[in-house]
Amino acid sequence: MNSTEAALDHWDILQGGFADSGVEYFEERSPDRDLITANLDVDGMGTMIALRIGSNLVSIHSGPTSELSLWQEDLLIELAHSVLERL
Repeated sequence: MNSTEAALDHWDILQGGFADSGVEYFEERSPDRDLITANLDVDGMGTMIALRIGSNLVSIHSGPTSELSLWQEDLLIELAHSVLERL
């Protein structure tokens, strides 16, 4: 994003989508860092996380389907931090 405001606007769209769909999710918010996690496990989608630090935002969606175990949220959060460090 080209500004923190743009990242926050995008964040609100993402969070609103979860709220409107009725999907259970966990959210942490602060002025410079936001994190949202959801275990969906439907239609091939397993876990989703989104992490915002300042104007940088990354979201990670993982499978697998319910036939296989879900990826650990901690691993996805660590991966998101790694991506943001490279921006």
